[in-house]
Amino acid sequence: MSTTAEVPIAITCPPWCGGDHLIDRDDGTHVADRGVWHNSAIVDTWTGVHADGPDPIVVRVQGYRHDNPDHPEGPDLSQWHDEVVVDGDVYPGFMSSVQLPAVDARRLGRALIAAADILEAQS
Repeated sequence: MSTTAEVPIAITCPPWCGGDHLIDRDDGTHVADRGVWHNSAIVDTWTGVHADGPDPIVVRVQGYRHDNPDHPEGPDLSQWHDEVVVDGDVYPGFMSSVQLPAVDARRLGRALIAAADILEAQS
């Protein structure tokens, strides 16, 4: 009986990557869509003044790289742009939108500008 060993696929990181990866290569993912989510180091994180949950506000850069260079979207992955991501409690007490007091809004603004600078400088 013979078995075929799966060859590991290298992870090629964008310049801004902080080494935090989410590997999307399981059997439930279509072969052509397999790849890796890359996250930058956290640009800023803090607990909002009016936070009503345990999740801090976190700002970072994130992007996806397909394993398949012949992906229908092409090697430049024009449909998968690297982006600035904000997670956490940015809408305390609400289900959608961003609603923050001035101190948190200003900090978020500074963090967004810093993350955009990282993305633009290394793209």
